[in-house]
Amino acid sequence: MKYYLLLLITTPCVFFSCSKQKTDLPNIPPSIPTISTLAVTSITETYAISGCKLSSNGKDSIQEMGICYSTGDVTTPTVLNEKIFIKKEVNTFTDTLKKLAPNTTYYVRAYAINSVGTAYGQVISFKTQYDPSLTPIKDYDGNVYNVIKIGDQYWTKENFRCTHYNDGDGIKRQLIRKDFPGDWNKTGAYCYYNDDIELYKKYGALYNFDAAVNFNKLAPKGWHIPTKDEFYKMLLFIYYNPGVDFNLLLGGKRNPEDNTYEHIDKYSYFWNSSQTIVGNNDYYIMYNNYGKITGIPNSHKIERGPYYKSPGFSVRLVKD
Repeated sequence: MKYYLLLLITTPCVFFSCSKQKTDLPNIPPSIPTISTLAVTSITETYAISGCKLSSNGKDSIQEMGICYSTGDVTTPTVLNEKIFIKKEVNTFTDTLKKLAPNTTYYVRAYAINSVGTAYGQVISFKTQYDPSLTPIKDYDGNVYNVIKIGDQYWTKENFRCTHYNDGDGIKRQLIRKDFPGDWNKTGAYCYYNDDIELYKKYGALYNFDAAVNFNKLAPKGWHIPTKDEFYKMLLFIYYNPGVDFNLLLGGKRNPEDNTYEHIDKYSYFWNSSQTIVGNNDYYIMYNNYGKITGIPNSHKIERGPYYKSPGFSVRLVKD
């Protein structure tokens, strides 16, 4: 009898799983943003345009971003200096640097703030243009008046306060007391509001028509009392360019009938040199709680009309 040995050889099968093992990424903390300063453009005597470009928010929300700028010895501006900003995150932000000084070097730098800290871009320097017509002027007494360009006109930024004509002749000062009540209307005259020297320093003098316009020698050489058309042109430009600051000073007026004063810090009354009807002269009255000009002539903020020539009004000058 034969015996057969059945040898059963089994080969173990190893099954491998093809599933991929997930690797956890490291927890990267947020960092300060990455931002760059944009080139400065449209440089004039008093403003320029710049901005910033955000490359990275540092994996955190931007709390504030913008540009900071400085002048003088501060060549590396920070957020503690002048700044223009927005309270949200955008890719690019641009704005206008306003009320700059002519012929002056400024330094501008972008910045962005998140919860980690403040990041800055590179510092860019630029120099504002110089317009000789913006050089401050002096009157006969030596008072200095800053000059502003409004459209293609040049205006003084302060109310006139000289006590002499441009040839050196003195202008009669009229007091509140009625020692000589008729003198105010007989010759060129000026006064202080309420005879207060501090109000005079702030708001300038109040002149009657003879002193301001009729004698034609109040303004320094090269300047004059504006006409109604020159006033209207200036006001219209400001209406469409509200960022222009005329520096409205609400100096009130003097009433010739009883030598009283009214409307300080409420209204400005300005002579202009255009006569409308015999015996009367044009004037402008401007009023605004914030000392800003808004509206156009004959609106609720600015009025113009004929007025007899004896009240005391303020004076602004325009360049010839």
